[in-house]
Amino acid sequence: MTYPNDELDDALTDAAQNAPYSAPPPALFPAIMSRVRQLAPARFRIRPLDYALSAFVAGMLGLATLIWQLLTPQQLAHLQLEFLRLSHRFSPTTLGLIAVAAAVLVLAAFVVALTVFGRSRSTTR
Repeated sequence: MTYPNDELDDALTDAAQNAPYSAPPPALFPAIMSRVRQLAPARFRIRPLDYALSAFVAGMLGLATLIWQLLTPQQLAHLQLEFLRLSHRFSPTTLGLIAVAAAVLVLAAFVVALTVFGRSRSTTR
C-alpha cells in the first residue's frame, strides 16, 4: 500500500542522508553559550504541599497494609462473599461502567488540582 507522502518522505530521507556536511560558523558556539550563561539557573524546590501529599499517600498505603494484616480469615471470607454477592447483583458491563466512571472522576479531580495549584505557582514567580 502506498501513501501520498511516500515520495516526499523518500526525497527528504535521501536529502538528509546524502546532503553534504557544512561546518557551523565559528561564532555560533560562543554566541549560544553566552546566552545560556545569561539565563538564570533553574531551582528545584520542594514545597510544603509536596511533603503533605507524600505524607498522605504514605499514610494511606500504611493504613491499607495495616488493615489488610489485621483481617482474620473469617473476615476475609466474609469480604469475598460480599464481593461475590455484589458481582452477581450487577452485570459485568455495569461494573465496568462504574469502574470507568470512577476513573474519569479521579482523573477530573487530578486535572482540577493541577490547574488550581499550577496557577498559584505560576503567579508567584
